[in-house]
Amino acid sequence: LLLLTEDFNNGWREYKFFYEDFDKYNFLSDVENLEGNKIFIYSDKGFGDTIQYLRYIPLITSMKATVNLEVQPELKSLVKTLSGLNLSEKSDCNYFVPITYLPALFKTKINSISSKVPYIVSNKNLSEKWKKELPPNDFKVGICWETNSLNSTRKMCSCTLAELYPLFEIEKPTAYPLIVPL
Repeated sequence: LLLLTEDFNNGWREYKFFYEDFDKYNFLSDVENLEGNKIFIYSDKGFGDTIQYLRYIPLITSMKATVNLEVQPELKSLVKTLSGLNLSEKSDCNYFVPITYLPALFKTKINSISSKVPYIVSNKNLSEKWKKELPPNDFKVGICWETNSLNSTRKMCSCTLAELYPLFEIEKPTAYPLIVPL
């Protein structure tokens, strides 16, 4: 609730309680003096959260830290486009942190969300393939309205297509479903 009401100072402090028991395992608790350290960052939530929080990886690598990143297998080809990281295991890391905790480490507020884009890029061969298959419409939108069917928070993270309808009144985009059945 604190983060939703933009009380970020208290929100990030409270958010840390989700990870409190990790302190004994070299949990990364601040981003000062990371140079020369190896940080293991792992995805602890769904695909959307992982993609959203990848924007923080370049902030860590810019501090001359090595990042070992573990993501869902389905996202590995997308994540390979980030520079300065290894897609590997936790071994030989000085610290570890879940990817969803990165905004807290950077004390993110609404006006300081890392907005350097693009922070990930698509595979050039796949982009070329889809450019040939999709109509040359200027405004395309990919929509995922439902989370993984195995996700325990599925009802909270999904919506109906009807709830998305107002988005199509904006510029009349061509919409493409991004849901892949498991």
